[in-house]
Amino acid sequence: MRIILGLAVLAVVVPGLAQSAATHTGCVMTDIDGHLTFCEPNHCSLLTGEEVSAKLSGHTVTVEGTVEDARDGQPRRVVVTKIVSLGASCNQSCALYPVHPRGIGGKDKPGSEGGTPGAVKPQP
Repeated sequence: MRIILGLAVLAVVVPGLAQSAATHTGCVMTDIDGHLTFCEPNHCSLLTGEEVSAKLSGHTVTVEGTVEDARDGQPRRVVVTKIVSLGASCNQSCALYPVHPRGIGGKDKPGSEGGTPGAVKPQP
């Protein structure tokens, strides 16, 4: 019984320890929905946290924070704990949500989205 309890505590504590704060640098822009996107060289994230505000938009920013990976239809997030520096102006933009391929043989057939020229959606 002690082993099971010990493993349960370990399973809860270890993921929390893995999420330590790190430094991230990128361009902050406001998207059409008013969210602040954080464009890094290899990632696009939603920028959140207590010190995050619209004044960061349009600037290269270095922040300290933790990363929450994308899950359940939510974009990747950088949760800011500290603004390290506010740099020069920038205009880099990125997409929070990845492009989803249609795939072959799945439920989505060409023309099912209603936007393929010449394709007519079947009537039920």
